[in-house]
Amino acid sequence: QNRKPARTCLAQGLADELKEAMTATTRRALILAAAAAACNPPKPPTAPTRFRVATSGAGPDVILVHGLASSPAVWAQTVEAFSSQCRLHVLHIAGFDAVPAGPNAAGLILPAIADDIARYIESAKLEKPILIGHSMGGVIGMLTAIRHRSVLGRLMVIDALPWFSVLLNPAITRIEALMQADAARDALLRQSAAEFEAGQRAAIARLVTSADDQARALAWALRADRMVMARAMHEVMTTDLRLEVAKITTPTSVLCAHDASMRFPPAAVEAAYRINYAALRGVDILVIDAARHYLMLDQPERFAGELRVFLRA
Repeated sequence: QNRKPARTCLAQGLADELKEAMTATTRRALILAAAAAACNPPKPPTAPTRFRVATSGAGPDVILVHGLASSPAVWAQTVEAFSSQCRLHVLHIAGFDAVPAGPNAAGLILPAIADDIARYIESAKLEKPILIGHSMGGVIGMLTAIRHRSVLGRLMVIDALPWFSVLLNPAITRIEALMQADAARDALLRQSAAEFEAGQRAAIARLVTSADDQARALAWALRADRMVMARAMHEVMTTDLRLEVAKITTPTSVLCAHDASMRFPPAAVEAAYRINYAALRGVDILVIDAARHYLMLDQPERFAGELRVFLRA
């Protein structure tokens, strides 16, 4: 009659010992884990070094990237119109519009900015943000989508081709493009301040329509770090992404500008863009008429309307 209680007491004692052993093991594991964490603390989020960021608004995250010799101020109307419905992250690339060159003073610029955008998205914990890039900013957007295929939700490229140099000659070779890029970079760096201003004034007159916007764009260009500007221009002229865009899985829209001064119809612009974006499946291409390169300045209402459609997609 006493055997059953004895067995019960024995089993209970073994269970208690096992529980105590497991508790001690758990305590030791927690202590070891805490010690390891103290010796190897998690790395803090990496802040971007290639650009500064100004954020405003609330809602879905949208990253805005300006172009060559430009400024984040190019997005002023966009920020005013959309900050009530989006959280806007306006990038100011180092070396442009009076911001010191920083790390953009050496090495490749465009792919490094694309990598920095991916790090910023991770550190800011953005969930599939939209990226909108104008001109050089569009090339940076494509590079971001190619090099970091899972970080973006959608991409809008504004008046930028996968390879700029086909605008100089549709049949241009990479060697010819490199030679022309070398010459353009070196000429830009040799110019005196007066020559540089005159050259930029003439170029900007072809890029935006109104005298006020031309004056603003000229001021942006004159505040650029000349070396960063020249090297970034060289990269834009020699970066051929026509085949690389096939790697983009991010839904992509392209807005391109047409103006009567071009002396060919809008359909010709669209055809040229479709040829150069042929490797990018599902790309949506739209021509904005009566607009030059800074189409968001020349046609702000039309641009805002297309952007609303894009954001709702």
